Amino acid sequence: MRLFIAVDPSPESISQLGDMVERLRSIAPHAKWVRSEKLHLTVVFLGEIEESLVDPVMDAVKTVAIEHAPFALRIEGGGTFGGKKRARVLWADIRGDVSALCSVQTDLAKRLETMGQTLEHRDYAPHLTLARAGNPRGDEALVRCANMLAGKSFGETTIRELVLYRSEQSAQGAKYTALLRAPFRQELM
Repeated sequence: MRLFIAVDPSPESISQLGDMVERLRSIAPHAKWVRSEKLHLTVVFLGEIEESLVDPVMDAVKTVAIEHAPFALRIEGGGTFGGKKRARVLWADIRGDVSALCSVQTDLAKRLETMGQTLEHRDYAPHLTLARAGNPRGDEALVRCANMLAGKSFGETTIRELVLYRSEQSAQGAKYTALLRAPFRQELM
């Protein structure tokens, strides 16, 4: 099964971002837009995992979650991957306590690799994917969309848990199912 670990922005932030995405769709009509209910912030992408490894992965996610406290992130602005002429992905930027998010990502990656999981080895760049170019050569319209995101804020969100998602591909697109919600440790007041 195909799995990834993510954190979910607040419904309020997703709603604000969704409103903006609706305005951007007409600028890049050939792009493949991510539906609001599927917006998430990937922490670790696992890819295809044997069924027998799901429980150990769940244990790793729970262990890392209780080692970290909740933290606040903001969704602000955006950009593209692929350059101005060949923009392939439009994304919203993540600000706030990004160091806490990166610490969670590093700890998860280390724990999963000690279990024998092979993960991508590239710098972690937290972002929310909003759209992908419909053309493999890219879409300059996505750059115009990124410019319209500049200076915009879509709210602050307190991240309180890690979510292990299963991703299933179909003709209607990807379907994400939460297999586990692992809360971060609660700080004493």
